[in-house]
Amino acid sequence: MCVIYLRAISQVPVIIMGETGCGKTSLIRFFSQNILNDKLEIFNIHAGTTSKIIIDKLNDYFGLATVLKENNKKLWIFFDEFNTTENLGIICEVLTGRTLLGNPIPKNIVLLAACNPYKLR
Repeated sequence: MCVIYLRAISQVPVIIMGETGCGKTSLIRFFSQNILNDKLEIFNIHAGTTSKIIIDKLNDYFGLATVLKENNKKLWIFFDEFNTTENLGIICEVLTGRTLLGNPIPKNIVLLAACNPYKLR
C-alpha cells in the first residue's frame, strides 16, 4: 500500500496485475476509502466498452473531481480489467499522459488500473 500511495501522490499510474478474484479491487477499495478517506470510482471495463462510453464516463468523473477538490479530497479512478477492451489507446493516454483527447486531467484524480495476466491457450 505504501508503494501505491507514493505512486499516487507522484501522479504515476498504478497498474496491478493478478488472477481473477485475488483481491485487486478490494485492496484499492479498502485503501482509498478506509485508510485515506477519499472517493473511489470503479470503472468496470469489458469487451463491449466503447470509446464513447470511456470518454463520457471520464467526463462525469472530472465533474465529480471538481466538486471534491473544494473539500481537499482526491478522486481515485480504478480501471478494472482494462485489457479486455479494444480501446486501449484512450486508456493508455489517460493513464500515461494524464490527458483525455489532449485535455489535462484534474490534479486531484488518482489513476489506477487492474488487469488479468495473459494466458497462452
